[in-house]
Amino acid sequence: MLNTDVTFDGPLAEASTSRRNAVIRLLLGGVQGILLYGLYQASTAQVWPATAEYLFSPLVLLAFAIPLQLISSLGHLPRRVLAPWVGITALILIGAGCYAVWRSPCALEVTTVCSQHTHYPTPWLVGLLIGVFYVGHSMVLAGARDQRWVAAYPSYFEMAWKLAIQILFSAGFTLVLWGTLWLGAELFALVGSALLQQVLSKGWVIFPLTALAFACGMELTDVRPGIIRGIRTLGLSLLSWLLPVATVLIAAFLLCLPAFGVDALWHTRHATQLLLVAALLLIVLLNAAFQNGVVYPELARIVRGSARLAAGLLAPVIALALYALHLRINQYGWTVERVGVAAALLVLSSYAAGYLWATAQRGPWQSRLARVNIVCALITVTTWLALLSPLVDPVRIEVDSQMARLAAGQVSAEAFDVNSLRFEGGRFGDAALRQLVRSTPNADLRRRASLALQSHSRYGDTSAPANDAVNWQANVTVWPRGQHLPASFSTMDWRKGSGALPMCLRLKDQPCDVFRLDTDGQGHPDMLVGGQFESLSLLRENSAGLWTVVGRLPYQTVGCAAWRQALRDGQYQVATVPQRVLRIGAAQMPLPDDAPTPECPANKK
Repeated sequence: MLNTDVTFDGPLAEASTSRRNAVIRLLLGGVQGILLYGLYQASTAQVWPATAEYLFSPLVLLAFAIPLQLISSLGHLPRRVLAPWVGITALILIGAGCYAVWRSPCALEVTTVCSQHTHYPTPWLVGLLIGVFYVGHSMVLAGARDQRWVAAYPSYFEMAWKLAIQILFSAGFTLVLWGTLWLGAELFALVGSALLQQVLSKGWVIFPLTALAFACGMELTDVRPGIIRGIRTLGLSLLSWLLPVATVLIAAFLLCLPAFGVDALWHTRHATQLLLVAALLLIVLLNAAFQNGVVYPELARIVRGSARLAAGLLAPVIALALYALHLRINQYGWTVERVGVAAALLVLSSYAAGYLWATAQRGPWQSRLARVNIVCALITVTTWLALLSPLVDPVRIEVDSQMARLAAGQVSAEAFDVNSLRFEGGRFGDAALRQLVRSTPNADLRRRASLALQSHSRYGDTSAPANDAVNWQANVTVWPRGQHLPASFSTMDWRKGSGALPMCLRLKDQPCDVFRLDTDGQGHPDMLVGGQFESLSLLRENSAGLWTVVGRLPYQTVGCAAWRQALRDGQYQVATVPQRVLRIGAAQMPLPDDAPTPECPANKK
């Protein structure tokens, strides 16, 4: 365990400790980069631990978070605090990572879209965890600073803002470093040397160098607390002067609302989100003025008056947002996005209620506002953790809501979205579809649910059963006229095909064009297949006699009538210049689409 207890016996001891901390931070950054690169390589090569999904996702989270936690804690947390805090962090990361894998669609091999990168943590998971540990780590640092379980509010304020500015500046330092390196690489490329470009594109350089740069940024900002404090004070002072502007605008909006009516809000379809942003803006600007409570009495009277008015405006703004969300849920039920908005409104409601309580009392309200902020921070962390757990899993809530609306007759069996359950509902959606297959009295819904369980494409048509050979052959038109399908293609059982096959080979009433061409120059015909609303897929017969998708032309070729007609008229050829391309008239496109698509002739007019 790292020794983060710091004892100063004088300037020399302080300098020695500072150098030691700098070395340890850089070592931690290097170790983090190596770990992340190793996990990336395992995922790319599909070897252990990437093949053990319940191990891989937590490992990625641990390799990302724990080194950063240690870097930030160095010199600030004693070992007796650091050890349990790291242990709690690890347990939360492992639990959240394993649960996310357990309930994901890919854990059930639902879709062929699932790939070697499937079990990386999702942006939703990473975002919530960053929020949880930012707030939690700030509170732990403040408690260690005051040597109390519950620190004084100025300590919470100091640590939270210091950590936020450290993260922002470290990220900015890392980006500028990479920009400088790439500029140097481009300069060398001007004289014909691409060595630096090649080196900088390697994973074994990208991961360690990025982690080292971020750790260096954390070190540089940590040893200059005065600069951090000055930047924070200047930024918050500037923001505080925006509080009167925002307060006047939002107050005017609320005063005008009775005259215009609230119906106009609901027709926008994004009123809830706008009101949520307005409430969040008031809270941020109010706290920019309040800061740690010490400077508040010295602010201009207009800023202090706006702060008190803003605290009162929060309640009606959030009440409107809650009512708008209530209307949408009554109409369409819960979705993952609405659960997220509801969670945000729950947190903002706690701020609104607390600020109303603080301003309703007589006398100075600064101390009461500080207590409200501490309580609301705890409510925020609790809410985020609940969203990551089975307790308030947004996916489970959405699936349960859909099924409840179906049972209550609020959505018809014909309009019920079985694909949403299959590809977005994860384990819960799979269970719901199986329940429909077993118990729904509607035969068509039971059939569509059964087809959805067998489907591997989110956009596949589940309104019709899979076609037999006669049906799919009725879909296709071979071009140019007079050409015939190869015997192995005609007798192919497309249920054995691999890749995302064109819809006309799997479903009925899906007309498409088929073009014979030789793309490898070996005299073996390949087939270019595509319908009106899908990209053209290149199919090739493998050694086992199965036709598989080996590439696709750019999607833009679908909508270009001139190119489609040129293909039908046989006005195309395969050439190598030096890569293999398909020439259609005067245009040419790579096989597959690894270069920009030329412009359709009709668009040049």
